[in-house]
Amino acid sequence: MVGGLQHQQQRWQQWRGPNAKAPPSARIPLLERLMKGSWRFDQARNPGAWEMQQHLLQDVDVCRLKQTHGDICRTFRHGVHKGQAVTGLTEKLLAGTSSVRDLPALLAVRLSGQYWVVFGNRRLKALKAYQERSWKQVRARCVVYDIDTGPIPSSLLAKFLASASTTNGGAHAPFRL
Repeated sequence: MVGGLQHQQQRWQQWRGPNAKAPPSARIPLLERLMKGSWRFDQARNPGAWEMQQHLLQDVDVCRLKQTHGDICRTFRHGVHKGQAVTGLTEKLLAGTSSVRDLPALLAVRLSGQYWVVFGNRRLKALKAYQERSWKQVRARCVVYDIDTGPIPSSLLAKFLASASTTNGGAHAPFRL
């Protein structure tokens, strides 16, 4: 994960200009240490995640879900869609050959009433495109950890903080160039 956080730090400077200060480098090793094992909460990477989190399941309107990442890769990296194009999932949803209910649940952190997707940003991009193109209301299954009202595992909180690279309030995440 070192490369990922270093990449985030480089992007921080690109987005904010040459005179911008990057996050203090002391945060990087601390976040790396804290977020170790956070992947276990992601259903796309760990099928056992469902068993330990099903009590946190909510159906959330895709319009209310925010992209934590500033940008995303064009292809899926994990799970049943690994190696496939994000746009391909949108096309399958539009064609009816895939269903929103068939997708692994997104994992979101709720903070001040806002839902920030920590795991599933590519699935969220596909779902938002599907909603936009189909003119349907789309509700996604989400495992939700509410920071305001309940405990959240420290590794998940660290992952949320390390992933929060959006520069548009989470409205959308463009594909990386």
